[in-house]
Amino acid sequence: MRCRILIVLAFLAMFAQTSAGDEVLFNNGDRLTGKIDHLLDGKLIFKSSVAGDVTVNLSDIQTLSSDDAIEVNLKDSTGFKQKVLSASPGRFGVVG
Repeated sequence: MRCRILIVLAFLAMFAQTSAGDEVLFNNGDRLTGKIDHLLDGKLIFKSSVAGDVTVNLSDIQTLSSDDAIEVNLKDSTGFKQKVLSASPGRFGVVG
């Protein structure tokens, strides 16, 4: 019985989702994890430990999400700082 419990726990640990930080899903299906710095003039500034600092056009992004609040600056010079959630392709949601 004890062996079965250990096997089940090991199986769950292997397939458990862990938070890898902020994530960008591109239109071509690629994913990049790291830290979103900010959005400005249709461009996402993203910091990745693997790829370094990356600037991406929003038109190349299917969706994105963040673990923490990020700064979003809009074209009309307004902006906000909120946590971002992934949504349907071409969209993202904010918390709050």
